[in-house]
Amino acid sequence: MKYDAWILLGSLAFVFLLSAIIMVLTKGQTVNNKHEIRIGMIGALMFGYIAWACVYMSQIKPFVSP
Repeated sequence: MKYDAWILLGSLAFVFLLSAIIMVLTKGQTVNNKHEIRIGMIGALMFGYIAWACVYMSQIKPFVSP
């Protein structure tokens, strides 16, 4: 229970690391439409993280008890 915040912060750091890797991989001259690819990939990654974080936090302290 006391490690829940560390799990969320650690996974957020992992998402930022993946975002940085995406930025580096799409930096070259051979990639067309760099900005569109970056926005799409990082946006999908952040959407997935936010969805996962909401589900994870709802399991930590649910709004409705069973």
